[in-house]
Amino acid sequence: MIIIDHDMHSGVAKGSLDIAKDALECGINLINGLTTLENIMHQWDLTNDGIKADFDDQQCLCCADCCDLLDTGILLYAQFLYTSQQVVKDKLDIAVDIWKQLKDVLQTVSDAFVPLQSREISIINKCSGVVIGNLAYFIYYEFDMSETFDSIKDKRELAVNSVVNFYCDKNGVNLVMLVNNIKEQIESHNITTLSIYEDLSIYESFEEKLGDSFDLIDKYNYLLNEEDIQGILSGDLSPAELYAQLMVR
Repeated sequence: MIIIDHDMHSGVAKGSLDIAKDALECGINLINGLTTLENIMHQWDLTNDGIKADFDDQQCLCCADCCDLLDTGILLYAQFLYTSQQVVKDKLDIAVDIWKQLKDVLQTVSDAFVPLQSREISIINKCSGVVIGNLAYFIYYEFDMSETFDSIKDKRELAVNSVVNFYCDKNGVNLVMLVNNIKEQIESHNITTLSIYEDLSIYESFEEKLGDSFDLIDKYNYLLNEEDIQGILSGDLSPAELYAQLMVR
């Protein structure tokens, strides 16, 4: 087995792997907890109206469980991380921002412990997937799981990040199953790398075309797709039209 030393990328946190260990465990727990919530919400949606009430308590209990998940490790890592891959940092920032908004709604549901309102259902359905997918992307690339997956696929000597190896040993987790699960979460939640994150010149052109609207639209960058970017760059889509479309996704 090849152990890959984890690079914190940050002068502030350099020398301490505790933040990385906490971030990984915290991130995986959040993904697992929100996946359970996603599944319960999906079951509720597929259930006949006559017996939806049977799932109401399950929804509230699951919301409460998600509120109890520790998030300090992820929040600290987001605060101190200066990764060489900007897209990885962006994915973590998106996950953290949306998680904070989602957690407020989950806390309200947990405190009230009454059937969810349509607005709460809509927010949970939209936000949980965004958090799961972006957290999975962050974990997969920041903790070298892509290297692990490639070493498995190519039947080479297994390569694993030191923090991931520690997590698996500590929790008795199968490394291959963990890597495959995180990769599947990225794919199932359609988390992709947009051209603006792969080419600095495209990013700068996109920013220039948006002008004064850039900061407003950038808050919802997790909703962007490649068609939006090309529409803005070509002039076929105005910043106002893009903002209006993002508000209904």
